[in-house]
Amino acid sequence: MRPPITTYLFDLDGCIADTLPLWLISFQQTFKTFDIVISNEEIIRIGFQRIHETDFHIDKDRFVDELYVNYEANFINAPLHSGALNLLNILKENDHKVALITSSQRKVVDLYLSKNKIDMLFDCTFAWEDTKKNKPHPEPLLKAMHTLQSNPENAVMIGDSDVDIIVAQAAGVMSVWYHPPANNLFYKKDAFALHNPDKTIQNFSELISILK
Repeated sequence: MRPPITTYLFDLDGCIADTLPLWLISFQQTFKTFDIVISNEEIIRIGFQRIHETDFHIDKDRFVDELYVNYEANFINAPLHSGALNLLNILKENDHKVALITSSQRKVVDLYLSKNKIDMLFDCTFAWEDTKKNKPHPEPLLKAMHTLQSNPENAVMIGDSDVDIIVAQAAGVMSVWYHPPANNLFYKKDAFALHNPDKTIQNFSELISILK
């Protein structure tokens, strides 16, 4: 029998926060700065993580710097994904341990959590600067579990990207791929199946029922 899940580790960008459309806006703003016309479809086809590595005749370091300036300005206005607040409240009310593990910068994370009044719903948060190595390296998850005095067999990682599945497996925790219908535009479901997440959910209300 599987040990009970007592620790919930969440990604922020694209999971708790509905940010993927804002990445598109930020890329378009950045390309405009470089006088490059590109369609949303092409940005998605190349992929958010690889687009600045393509053969555009631009200063790539400057592009990345400009991109993150634009994204930080846009990110703060991202809505919570449907059902995220209710789920976090349920976990808190039932005394579960809850951590946020994100590759976003600390200043942006703190501002976003405070603005949406969800900072108190997490027992701890780990942003980009808080560990020497970041996802998909397991250090952030292991550090969170150490802080929460939790064991991998009692923990689950919930995230929207393949990185979240990979890091969960590396840390020895259950992996749940959060894939709401709106994310179909950005991610190909078949590609994620290759990473074999333990569970897949389309909305947060499913999470409690599948982990009972």
